[in-house]
Amino acid sequence: MAKQQKFDEILDAAVKTFLRYGFKKTTLEDVADALGMTKSSIYHYFNNKEELLQESIRKIFKNTLADYKNIFNADNTIMVSYFKMYELFLVTTRQYSPGSIEIAGEMPEVFPIMRDDYYAFHTDLVQIMTDRLEQEVEKGRLKPLPAKDINTMIVLIFKNYMMLAPHTDELNGFPDNPLHFVSVLLQPYLIH
Repeated sequence: MAKQQKFDEILDAAVKTFLRYGFKKTTLEDVADALGMTKSSIYHYFNNKEELLQESIRKIFKNTLADYKNIFNADNTIMVSYFKMYELFLVTTRQYSPGSIEIAGEMPEVFPIMRDDYYAFHTDLVQIMTDRLEQEVEKGRLKPLPAKDINTMIVLIFKNYMMLAPHTDELNGFPDNPLHFVSVLLQPYLIH
């Protein structure tokens, strides 16, 4: 088996194991057992559990960014692109919950490991979205706008909805769908 393929298999098993047991309770032996290999075999690819977590997160971020880039590069209206983005947010939330809640509770230990990758992911995501809004302005479909600021707000709105999704009763008075806020933010810039 090719080294890259085994590396990817280990990352996939690690993600599932971290989500199942959380970061603290997961051992390299748990990951190895999930793959039917030895713990020492994992050490051929990763120096420790922290490196395995970081590489797992990088893979998730890389794949998710590629999906967002495809969404925003597709020939859709801008609102359709944001709708598809929100759908992907929902799919991602379901895919990584409830294990992500376990890991979120371990943030003091986990966040330093993933901080730089987390910030890079959000910076890259906002840039992908900003490039698309600027293209819409160039094509005459939108008036000039503060694209980066608007997209930063949209990402924050989506993230807040994602965090509150398990607690829908706490959304008193909020629209059921954050795309309402996207529409409100873009409305002044639409060319009719």
